[in-house]
Parts: sequence; structure tokens; C-alpha cells
Amino acid sequence: MKHVTPYLFFNGRCQEALDYYISVFHGKVTMRTTFGQAPQVVSGVDPTHIMHAEFEADGLFFMASDGMESPLRGMELKDDPISLNIHFDNETEQKATYDALCDKGEIIMPLQKTFWGAKFAQVKDPFGVKWMLNFQVK
Repeated sequence: MKHVTPYLFFNGRCQEALDYYISVFHGKVTMRTTFGQAPQVVSGVDPTHIMHAEFEADGLFFMASDGMESPLRGMELKDDPISLNIHFDNETEQKATYDALCDKGEIIMPLQKTFWGAKFAQVKDPFGVKWMLNFQVK
């Protein structure tokens, strides 16, 4: 069964936002990785900024990032701070969804293996919604 998770981008203010949500929702950050902790160097990005974080509170879950400018265009905040992340249970369904979105959409990040052990892609659909497609390889 696949499910969708909100992914919020905070343009360099992710830690501040997470601290705020901890105080408001009495939740916790269950995972946090900075750009400096990534196994591959990302040039032009502050290494102390959050590349990926996961927040949980009672009945609430979202992922967050400071975002980044190039080289991965489309990941930056600008006017669209939210992406929808789909977690797939199987690779075949992920590929079919990727192909369907690419038909009329804009590829932001092609479908590929990642250092976090997943196959991942990001596509913007014709209506401007950014879809992050994640299949965790076992």
C-alpha cells in the first residue's frame, strides 16, 4: 500500500521551523541529516542546513528540508514550499507512476538509485504540483 507524506521546504529556516513545531505540537524530530553529513558533497549549499528531517507528533507526520538552489532545480522554496512524497511498496508501480507523470510533466530529478538506499525521482505535473516518488530498496 502506498501513502503520501507532505514534504515542507523552509529556505534555510528548517531548524527554526522544527523548533516551532516541537513547541506547538509537542512532537519530536525523529531523523535529521544536514548537507554536511551527506555522503556526497553538494556544492553551493550551507553544510549546516538540513537536507532532510522527519517530524512526528500525535497523529502528525511530515518531512522537511532547508531546500537548495542548483544543481537540483525545483527543490528550492520560491513560491512552492510543499511537495507530495509518495512511498511505494513496489518498484513496478513507482516506475509506472513516474512514466505517467513524465508524459506531460517536467522532470526535476530523474528516477535513480540514491545514497539513502531508495530509488527516487521528482516530477512537476502540468498543474505545478511537485511529486517525489520514493521506493525504499530492501
